[in-house]
Amino acid sequence: MREAPLHDKLMQDTTYFARYLERLQRFLEGAGGEAKLLAHVDEARSVLGDRVSDETVDSLRQAISQRVAGITAAIPSTTVCATVATQTP
Repeated sequence: MREAPLHDKLMQDTTYFARYLERLQRFLEGAGGEAKLLAHVDEARSVLGDRVSDETVDSLRQAISQRVAGITAAIPSTTVCATVATQTP
């Protein structure tokens, strides 16, 4: 089985996990946010022009939106999991 030292460390202490969630939230509000990522797609599209189809770009944009929404939606339930995990003997 693969080791997961970061996961284990985060689940040991709610303080560590809260710090991780705070940084994740800042990332999603900045460089990892949907608006920023979609802007990069648009910039790349302008450089690539017709070498990339509209369908490919639309698919990529949808995938980014879904991924960011999924991560954002999971944050509140993940907080609960970390708290429960640290209270388990």
